[in-house]
Amino acid sequence: MEDMNFDEMRNQIAILKNKIDNESIISDKLMRNVLKTKAGAFRRNQRIKMICGAYTILSAPYIFHSMLGLPWAFVIATGIFIAICIACTLYIYTPVADSNMMNGDLLEVARKMETFKKHQMTWNIIGFPLAFAWFGYLIYNLYHTTSIDPELIKAMIYGSSAGLFIGLCLAFKMLYKANKAANEIIEQIEG
Repeated sequence: MEDMNFDEMRNQIAILKNKIDNESIISDKLMRNVLKTKAGAFRRNQRIKMICGAYTILSAPYIFHSMLGLPWAFVIATGIFIAICIACTLYIYTPVADSNMMNGDLLEVARKMETFKKHQMTWNIIGFPLAFAWFGYLIYNLYHTTSIDPELIKAMIYGSSAGLFIGLCLAFKMLYKANKAANEIIEQIEG
């Protein structure tokens, strides 16, 4: 009688263990699918920044030198600045934009997300002041190295300031979304 109860208990434990294992596999797969979806946002962000940077590097000589008559030093400095921005974006986003990252160890994914957030914040602390310095250099060059009418320069500055404001709003929105997605991934892993 006791052997029968013991065998019955053993079978019930085996059934429960099997159910728990299946449930954890399903929840792990669901979590990885959600994480892959969020990682897609990082890839999109990276692509948008790369396309905008490449367009800027390619169009800067024509717009700044040929159309506005700004010196080559400004055009080259702009190209170098944008190239640094592209390199930093690649450095920051490539580890988290990797579609295979979510198939690895979840603790490693959480560590990469924390590193991503730290690097992104550091880059923004450096990048935004550099963008304002570049804008100041643009205004200086417009007034002192071109023969453009000062009233037209003022209009260009107003238009550029509006573009800078809109660009900053979009940059902060992208930053907020990226940090939110990184936080959600970290919470999903730790929670």
